[in-house]
Amino acid sequence: MKWKYFAFAIVFIGSMGVWLPACQQHDTNGGVDLHSLPANLGTYYLPIVFAGCFDIFLSKYKKMNRDNIGNLFVNVVIVLILSVGSFLVLNRFYNKNQDYLALMVGIAGMVASWFVWWSANEGNPNFERTGTAETGGEPGRALSTGK
Repeated sequence: MKWKYFAFAIVFIGSMGVWLPACQQHDTNGGVDLHSLPANLGTYYLPIVFAGCFDIFLSKYKKMNRDNIGNLFVNVVIVLILSVGSFLVLNRFYNKNQDYLALMVGIAGMVASWFVWWSANEGNPNFERTGTAETGGEPGRALSTGK
């Protein structure tokens, strides 16, 4: 279930801001403008990282003591700083028309965002199959009528 959600919602639907403009450029110009791809990748991966970091923090902080919360907070802040930093580097390459370098940073950021999302959703009950029936009971348990 998690793989299906990831592939459909995060990779396919979430990246529409990257591949739809590329398809439109291809149809209009007969090719894809490499210069626009890095910026589109940056606007794709940055929100995934931020949402993933917030999910990680919110799902784990209630279960930790004060020292571990501090460590978790520092780790989340470091990931956020690295993500914003990578976006600034991408933007710098983009503004200097160094499209291949900007594209490499964008692809690296995209892959890193997928790892953050996957980590944030580890143990997420929305992706776990439970043994409950539609009514919320155990499917193997006898009915209250004894049948």
